[in-house]
Amino acid sequence: MPTLFYSFPGFLHLVAAVSALLLGPSVLLAGRWGTYSHKRLGYAYLGSMVVMLVTAFGVYRVYHAFGVFHYAALLTLATLLAGMMPVIIRKPASAWLTWHYYGMYWSVMELYVGLVAEVLSHQPHFSFLTVASWSVGLVFLPGGLVFWWYHRQWKALVRQRPMQP
Repeated sequence: MPTLFYSFPGFLHLVAAVSALLLGPSVLLAGRWGTYSHKRLGYAYLGSMVVMLVTAFGVYRVYHAFGVFHYAALLTLATLLAGMMPVIIRKPASAWLTWHYYGMYWSVMELYVGLVAEVLSHQPHFSFLTVASWSVGLVFLPGGLVFWWYHRQWKALVRQRPMQP
């Protein structure tokens, strides 16, 4: 009988992933960015992503070795850092908030690409290329259009907001 998770790291990975899947869009869609509630939700998202990414390296059920999902976890970690480091160091002074918006937005998109890829990878007769194509097509293409549509508004918000040290 199949089971939902096969190990304790797998269980933690699942719990953290579900938390991140709920928190990520909540932070993006909450409206008032920079408020106390935004920061609390954001740090909860960051924590769940860190747990999910760390535990990803304890899950080897799909390929029984370091595989494409592990490389994707490294890419997501880089995107998450690209979104958080500017907030922590407040540099570059003129663009840290833009880097934060962009990095966090794409970290959420990568999270959802991972969800779609995980679901599709368990379908019989789906090749890696099929899984990758559908995952990117179903998430990155619409997500990229949303990003393109709103990025000018986000830049305008950045210009209006005073850059605090």
